[in-house]
Amino acid sequence: MQKDDLTEIYELLPQINFLVMASPIYAMGLCAQAKAIIDRLQPYWAQKYVLKQAEMLQKRRKGLYLLTAGTNFNNVFTGAEITLRYLSNVLEVEEFKIVGFKNLEEKGEIQKDPGNFNRILEALKQMGVL
Repeated sequence: MQKDDLTEIYELLPQINFLVMASPIYAMGLCAQAKAIIDRLQPYWAQKYVLKQAEMLQKRRKGLYLLTAGTNFNNVFTGAEITLRYLSNVLEVEEFKIVGFKNLEEKGEIQKDPGNFNRILEALKQMGVL
């Protein structure tokens, strides 16, 4: 395991109750920064599937994944959804919502439609968080 800024996150992950991750969609997948973090969680995968240790199983977690895309393609979020399901499995996020926003090209554009924030609130309510 590398010793860098992610070390602190490694130590905190087993303690979390709720995970939020946000990413723009580039080339039908998560942005490189989000994917790099997920890839760096491989020690948790090994702990669960190779070493058969259950550190992450000690808590029930929920998650919210927020995705934005500049296009309106029907399957624009499919690649990211597959990766986020993997992440949820590794970190034992038992219940999660993926909320995707299409046709958002400019910085801050998501704020122009209050319905966007209402979709986030609705997802949180459905999970019993609010």
